[in-house]
Amino acid sequence: MVKSAYFEFSYWRLVEDIIDENILVMKSLAEITQTKYANGEGLAQDVLSIQTLLSKTEDKRLDAVNKKKTALAKLNQLTDEPAYKIRDIPAKLPAIDTSSIRLERLIGEANLKNPFLGLSSNKFKQASEKRALAKNNYWPDIIFSAEYRFREDAPMDAVNGEDFISVRFGLSLPLWFFKKQDNQYKSSVKELSAARISLESVKQQVEYEITTVSLEIDRYRQGFMLYDEVIIPQAEAALESANIAYQVGKVDFLNLLTAQLRLFELQIEELGMLKDYNQTLATLDEIVGESYGGK
Repeated sequence: MVKSAYFEFSYWRLVEDIIDENILVMKSLAEITQTKYANGEGLAQDVLSIQTLLSKTEDKRLDAVNKKKTALAKLNQLTDEPAYKIRDIPAKLPAIDTSSIRLERLIGEANLKNPFLGLSSNKFKQASEKRALAKNNYWPDIIFSAEYRFREDAPMDAVNGEDFISVRFGLSLPLWFFKKQDNQYKSSVKELSAARISLESVKQQVEYEITTVSLEIDRYRQGFMLYDEVIIPQAEAALESANIAYQVGKVDFLNLLTAQLRLFELQIEELGMLKDYNQTLATLDEIVGESYGGK
C-alpha cells in the first residue's frame, strides 16, 4: 500500500511538471498570436482561443496540485507521519521492465511467502498433527514395572531367604474408551478436512490473483511501449509539422493549437499508464510476498 500511495503522489507531481511545461508553451503561443493580431496578420479569435485554453490549463494545474497534496496526506498516513505534514519527497515512477513474467516462479514464491497461504498452511499442519494424535490415542496406556527384593532367612521360609524379582505388566482401558476416542478422532478428521479445503481455496485464489494481475501488468507494459515508441513520436512530429506550416501561413492557428493540446493530453495519458503499471506491480509484490523485480 505504501508503494502504491507513493506512485500516486509521484504521478500527480509529474503531471504538475507536464502542465507547467505546457503553460510555458501556451504563453509563448499567446504572445505570437497577440503580436500577429497587433500587426493585422492574425485574428482576434486566435487570441481569445489561446487565452481560454491557457486559463483552462491553469485550472488543471490547480486540480493536479490538490490531488498531489491529497496523495501526500495518504502517504503520510501510511508511514506514520501527520497527514498535514509537508514533505519534500522526490517524485519517481520507475521505468517499464520489458522482461516477461514467469508465473510458475511467482506462484512458487507465493506458496512460501504469502502471509495468507502461510496462515492456512499452519492451520493445516496443526490439524494434521491433531488427527495423528487422536489416532494414536486408540492405543491403551501400557503399565509396566519391575521390582527387586532382598530377603533374609526366616523360619518356615519356602525360598530360604533368597532375593527375587517381580515384574508387572498391564493395560489401562476405561469402559468408555472406544466411544471417547472415536469422537475425538472423528472431530479431528473433520477439522483436517476443513483445513485442507481452506488451504486449497486460498491457493487457488492466490494463483488467480497472480495470473490476473500479471495480465494487467503485461497490458500496461505493452500500452506504454506503444505510446513511447509510436504514439508520442507521431504526435511530436504532427506538432512540428503544424508549427512549420503555421509559420508560413499554410494552416491556421486552430490546427497548431489542436496539435499542441493533443501532445499534452497524450503525455499525461502515457504517464498515467506508467503509474498504473507500477501500482499494479506493487499489488503483485503484496500477493507474492516479496519484491517482484520484473522477473
